[in-house]
Amino acid sequence: MGLKAGQIIFVRGDSLISSFIRYFDRGQFSHVCVMVSNTHCVEAQYSTKVRITPMNYKNYEVVDLRLTQQEQDSIVHNAIDFCGKWYDYQTILKLVAKDILKRNDLNLWSNPNSLICSELVYSLLMTIGRYEDSALLTPNQLYKLLSQK
Repeated sequence: MGLKAGQIIFVRGDSLISSFIRYFDRGQFSHVCVMVSNTHCVEAQYSTKVRITPMNYKNYEVVDLRLTQQEQDSIVHNAIDFCGKWYDYQTILKLVAKDILKRNDLNLWSNPNSLICSELVYSLLMTIGRYEDSALLTPNQLYKLLSQK
């Protein structure tokens, strides 16, 4: 069975930055994106702005939320609106500081014009009404949330 719009792709990267993310996120995934067709995904990646790109990952897991056709279409439409936003390096630094200091009370305010990968995916799910409350989740926290449903 092939990939389709609306499916969430959790990536097990093998780069140095992927190892760093997995270490601080304490999980198997270092990246997450959303399919916008059977061949392309929308992603926020550390080296570029949010963009739609061919899905070329080799080591990944698919979470299929069984979206309706209307929800799939909405994801695709809304993904275009997120394109061009910058990657949010400040949020990454805040998440690392929170982990190192073992503090849950740190303000993790995020710039709405910049996104990390899991924030992009969660924001897209909010646009179709799957979630109402804003949340800043790491890739592995998002995987845990979505795979429980």
